[in-house]
Amino acid sequence: MERYELRIVEMPDLIMEIDSLWDRLQSDDALKEDASDAGIDLSKLPRVRRSKAIKIETVGHGISGAELFDASVISAMSGAHIVVWDLWKKVILPRLQQRFGKDAVKQASRASPRGGAKPKVEEKKNPKKNQHGIAKKRSKRRGHKTTGGKKTKRR
Repeated sequence: MERYELRIVEMPDLIMEIDSLWDRLQSDDALKEDASDAGIDLSKLPRVRRSKAIKIETVGHGISGAELFDASVISAMSGAHIVVWDLWKKVILPRLQQRFGKDAVKQASRASPRGGAKPKVEEKKNPKKNQHGIAKKRSKRRGHKTTGGKKTKRR
């Protein structure tokens, strides 16, 4: 799934154009050629409606006011999801940008719909290492602990 910003064009017009491109895939020679040039074998494309292969879902507005939508491939199509995703990225999306303008549909930054940045996930530290990344010494013999090079017996 990828998130996109939509500017200039309205969502119903975008969906109508995506559906039109999807329907013309088997008959439009220019689309077939674009797919072939991108290394996509259209014979592996499932014969289903676009809404059954590529899900377009509106998720709100970004900081800039642009409408946000998610595009995802429904993966329960017996391996055809890779072909569908390549078709979306290499043929359909460039055609949308060509039709509506380069800035009309573009990948959004990784901010949430309300504009707040996603929390950064910190890497867990290894508890067996000190702050310099050096592994702590462990006693080889049970009942002894390491203290500055001297071994003392625990009581």
